Amino acid sequence: MARHLRHLRAIAVLGCASVIVLLAGSPASADNPPPLACGTPAMTGPCAQTAHFTNQKGFETPLGTPTNASTCPAWLVNDLPFLDMTGNGVEHVNANKAQDFWATNTFTGTGTLTLYPPSSVDLVFDSQGNIVSATIIGPADTILSGHITDWFGVSANQSSAVIHGTVNVTGTLTDGRQLSVHYTTHASWTPGQTPFVDAPHLSFNKVTC
Repeated sequence: MARHLRHLRAIAVLGCASVIVLLAGSPASADNPPPLACGTPAMTGPCAQTAHFTNQKGFETPLGTPTNASTCPAWLVNDLPFLDMTGNGVEHVNANKAQDFWATNTFTGTGTLTLYPPSSVDLVFDSQGNIVSATIIGPADTILSGHITDWFGVSANQSSAVIHGTVNVTGTLTDGRQLSVHYTTHASWTPGQTPFVDAPHLSFNKVTC
């Protein structure tokens, strides 16, 4: 269970999923999604926790090469996005006695999404490949100012698991162009597999502009 939640939080600031925003390299803020103890060794199931938050501020990992034919700019999928959003968010984690769990995170707000090429950010990773610090050393490709709505969810037991998320962003780029982005990610594991360890039975990563 604790292993599942570590993977979950690494995947998405789900304390889970706000998508989900990696906080490394950003100023600390009590208003970002807080880590929740439910389902960890400090608070094994049965348990339930809910937290409200007002910020998504920090680096996320790049979207990566989409599995669909996408017309989105290359920098949108390859760059490191830094979110600085203010709005309303809620996260929830629930675990039962068997340590099966589900967690969700949703947020809607306004602000900026700054996209940095990999050459402009000096990253430090931990032993599990998670970003632990990020130092900006070069210019951004662009800044998208506007509105974001995202939702992420994860559930797992000993033999199966599902992670799913959606992100919608609409706004104005630095050069005045309008851009709307829809992103969907999904991964699932079926009985006979080890969730979060084996390759997913089904996975996709779609982005459209």
